[in-house]
Amino acid sequence: MKTIGILLFLLGFKFPAFTQHTLPVKVLWNNQAVHENDTYEFRNGHLNIAQLKFYLSAFSTNETEKPTSFFLYSLDQEENNIVLPKHLAGNKLCFTIGIDSTINAGGVMGDILDPTQGMYWTWQSGFINFKFEATFDQRKIEYHLGGYAYPYNSSRHVCLNSKTKNPTLVLHLDRWFEDMQRDCPNNIMSPGELAMKASNILSTCFELQ
Repeated sequence: MKTIGILLFLLGFKFPAFTQHTLPVKVLWNNQAVHENDTYEFRNGHLNIAQLKFYLSAFSTNETEKPTSFFLYSLDQEENNIVLPKHLAGNKLCFTIGIDSTINAGGVMGDILDPTQGMYWTWQSGFINFKFEATFDQRKIEYHLGGYAYPYNSSRHVCLNSKTKNPTLVLHLDRWFEDMQRDCPNNIMSPGELAMKASNILSTCFELQ
């Protein structure tokens, strides 16, 4: 009887709902949405974007809290939304571009961290944090940015503020590509100083709006 009573009590008890909210993620070129295989004007030339994927992680409301959470943006998806706990709703968001060294050192994982996502090099180099592939006036451009081992850790921590209640996280791809074409070669495919430099540029091109 005691066991039945406990069971009835549990069945009648309403557990509090785990509340969440959705943060849309958009990539823009001259403030217009970017689409896979579309062509964009750049410096009197034409850029065709074939692939764009990147990891965001460790979402929080301050610079010290680091919960373990991961998001993979992919340009070939119609919508890209980050599902966050309700307490992260508001006008400030901190996150990491890429995957931290602890997860990288752990090796192969599943779900969006599965190697079949095309975002994993090897156990030595770890995950690709940001992948961009395109052609610009018949020249092939490939940026695979990653690396977690000292001194070439290319993940970057970002904190943003927004003036709106329900913001969208935006990556201004045109700003990043402009700086990349000025300061970097057309191909970066491994960890190193160039990947670090490209990641530094990338960290300045996100905005909550």
